[in-house]
Amino acid sequence: MLPRMRTIAEAYKYLKKSDPDTAMNPHAIRRLILTNTIPSVKSGNKYLINLDTLEEYLNSPFADRNETLKNGKRVYRIDERA
Repeated sequence: MLPRMRTIAEAYKYLKKSDPDTAMNPHAIRRLILTNTIPSVKSGNKYLINLDTLEEYLNSPFADRNETLKNGKRVYRIDERA
């Protein structure tokens, strides 16, 4: 299946159509991209994101970012910033 690649504006329109009460906005999507929380491809001066990846992240935002240790405590990954 081909990825459904969209610009930030197109991804926002898709989310807004799917959920009119969404709290997401284009700035929040851009932040997810710039912090490498979701993968993206830069084409010219625009970022393209896979809608399926965005939806997967929004459905479970902490699924792969946090680890639980054997003693039950949680370890939170900190994104490195340049």
